[in-house]
Amino acid sequence: MNREREKLTYEIADLKQRAQDITFLKVTRNIQEYLSCSNDAAFEIQKQRESQMLEATIEKMKQVSFY
Repeated sequence: MNREREKLTYEIADLKQRAQDITFLKVTRNIQEYLSCSNDAAFEIQKQRESQMLEATIEKMKQVSFY
């Protein structure tokens, strides 16, 4: 009975430490976006769309600056 209690006490301490580690984990916006996607392919598609939009914006800015 005593060993079982000690084991549970150690497990509780371990879980508390893990919860603290998760709390202090820095989660960037990029990581949040990745976690919110259903799979890797969806994340890649989203990033490709963002890249295409940025490239289109750059092209428009180049056109405006030449006139």
